Amino acid sequence: MFWFLNMHRHTIRWAHWSITGKCNLRCRHCYLSAAEAKYGEVSTEMALNIVAQLSNMGIRQISLTGGEPLVRGDFWEIVDAAREQGVAIRQIYTNGVLVNGALLDEFGKRGMKPQFVLSYDGVGRHDWLRGVEGAEQAAIDAIRLLTARGFRVSVSSSIHRGNVETLGDTMRLLAELGVENWKCCPMAGAGDWLKEDRSLDLGIDELYEAYLKLIPEYLAAGSPLGIEMAGLFSCGKGGRDYKSGFKMDYEDAEKRACDPLCKCVNSVMYISADARMLPCMPMAGLPVQDEFPSLYDTSIYKALTNSFYLKCINATLRDLFDSKPECAACPHRLHCGGGCRAYALAGNGADYLGVDGQTCRFFKGGYGEKVKNVVETFAAQRINIQKCTETIKC
Repeated sequence: MFWFLNMHRHTIRWAHWSITGKCNLRCRHCYLSAAEAKYGEVSTEMALNIVAQLSNMGIRQISLTGGEPLVRGDFWEIVDAAREQGVAIRQIYTNGVLVNGALLDEFGKRGMKPQFVLSYDGVGRHDWLRGVEGAEQAAIDAIRLLTARGFRVSVSSSIHRGNVETLGDTMRLLAELGVENWKCCPMAGAGDWLKEDRSLDLGIDELYEAYLKLIPEYLAAGSPLGIEMAGLFSCGKGGRDYKSGFKMDYEDAEKRACDPLCKCVNSVMYISADARMLPCMPMAGLPVQDEFPSLYDTSIYKALTNSFYLKCINATLRDLFDSKPECAACPHRLHCGGGCRAYALAGNGADYLGVDGQTCRFFKGGYGEKVKNVVETFAAQRINIQKCTETIKC
């Protein structure tokens, strides 16, 4: 089916799939309100049908998430069906509570070693956000076990006013545990978080300033793990080169305007716990979710032929310019590319062509230059320290 996907300008080869909307924790910011199992989970028969559709469409890589994917009683049945149909399970997203030696032994029997992606929300702060005492220790124990058994581990942290001061300590702990990559994201405005005291939310400038303070600590530690400070700074483990923000290079302005609003959704799809096809997981739980096609009513093939999903992933930068004159007139328009569609939807209701305030602030606040200044100042100080040391030795 690759011919079909390519004909439609898409090369979707990866599916991020919530195989359940249930969870054993009570995370305050869950997209799916999984503690209450708001979206339930599909039957085994339906899950196997989805696996078959993915295989038939030539989508041969998946990541399994939830809710908590390991709570499904038929987890291994889904895994085995995927293996039999040539669909590789590349990642498991988990809170770590159910990660143990027996689980890893089962993967070993199948010759599988997926990357594990765990959530960890700050030294001494994790339990509060995850809603269950002992969740932090369980996550740490899981990371230790996984790295000891040779599994690659990445971690994602949700940043808010209550844990932002732990960023440095959290970075050092994760590096010590052998985590490969760490992604810091702003707190999702979803689930029960919408009922919390919203004074815990960090403004975009506050978040970026916190990241700017973390960069020198990260560099001074020798870039001990790969890092992504969402929307501001990213660097590989042990790396000296970094990327900053959303800036995209282009040669032809007209051609750039014809680019898709989000290039990620042209290669990865998300399947929700209630079997809807969405461009990405952060759109789950938003009012717009019900507009996307349900695999109970249609198929992946048909949804890629004519659906609201197809309309969204086909949207271009030109569509945004036509809808938002302020974006069309912005001097940063061809670099920013409209920003993140999930952030735009979260801030603008059901408007897929809305404005992403975080990306907009990156450019208008000059944060690309601020990152450059922080890195250059750190490098200059490092050189001065080295020269001073050499003088003392002489």
